[in-house]
Amino acid sequence: MITLAPPLERLTQFLQSLGYEVGFLEPSDEQAFGRVIVALDEERSKDEYEDVVQIYFMEDILQAALPAGEQAEGPSNLQFIMELPVQLGGLAAEQKSEAYQLIFILNKLLPLGSLGLQNEQEGLYFKYSLLGKDQNHQADLIGDILDMMAFYLPEFKALIQELIAGKSLQTVLAHSGLMKALQAEAGTV
Repeated sequence: MITLAPPLERLTQFLQSLGYEVGFLEPSDEQAFGRVIVALDEERSKDEYEDVVQIYFMEDILQAALPAGEQAEGPSNLQFIMELPVQLGGLAAEQKSEAYQLIFILNKLLPLGSLGLQNEQEGLYFKYSLLGKDQNHQADLIGDILDMMAFYLPEFKALIQELIAGKSLQTVLAHSGLMKALQAEAGTV
């Protein structure tokens, strides 16, 4: 009889076979659920990773909170979370308004997931939830999701950083080619 590794451990092995820099964090006293950590940075050393995705099951968090012997029931909810090194909290009102507009535009362009803001510093993050009937998600689908994140998020982060550095929203949109994409979407080209 073959014993399979738990889903996150299998996912870690699969992502390593695709060439991703991956780690698996076992449940601990501080974090009661396991997590897969994936670096999306291609040109950084291991000590300098900036674009890091955490992947975990929401039901594992729920299970950790339940009394011993009780089982979490329901579908599987695999979370992808990536905090981007961008803070909007210190921006002037007009610049913050333009940053919000840019995030709204970028969310319309993302094929899945969304960008959001957290805490009083208004740190930027990306979040996506993959739902399934159980924790045995297709590994190649998860690889595709990470490929999408690696394609879009570094570019979107750079656009927001340009705006924070003082460029206007119109300038950022024009230089990035997003203005033409938005006009094509609206049928005004």
